[in-house]
Amino acid sequence: MQRYQHRDQEYERAFNGVDRDGTGVISTEELGQAIRRKVHGEAEINEIVNSGADVVVKLAFSWCRPCKAFYPRYEKFAEIYGETQFLRIVGNENESCKHYAKDVLQAKISPMFAAYSKGQLVATWNGANILRFVENMEQNLPSARKFSKEREAVQASDPSMAPK
Repeated sequence: MQRYQHRDQEYERAFNGVDRDGTGVISTEELGQAIRRKVHGEAEINEIVNSGADVVVKLAFSWCRPCKAFYPRYEKFAEIYGETQFLRIVGNENESCKHYAKDVLQAKISPMFAAYSKGQLVATWNGANILRFVENMEQNLPSARKFSKEREAVQASDPSMAPK
């Protein structure tokens, strides 16, 4: 009996707030929004990273134009790499975000990306360069590597997603 209770608690923790319409069923849209979610501090990032999932974190700043310009592409990559969790954090939002940007990632240029696999930081890179983003994702995250053909198809059909 406790075994099932534990699973229910894990499910509740993982999907808390995802079922926004309260139907008891999580739609594709609700799941997508949860996967590409904004986090508000290092503790949230650590909780997700420690689950062992492949995670990419986009560190941006509220004043950063390249960060804002890259955002629609980041959203599209989140759809393509469906098994990777995409998070975004604003580095100047609060003290925890500032600590993550300055002390954990040692960010000097934004946007900056951090890739985690199996609970470990495996790569960091910066800049709003599509080719660099794709290379780092597919070299460092097994969950992203599986979707290279889907990514290539999207890039062939959508000029805004083509490497520059």
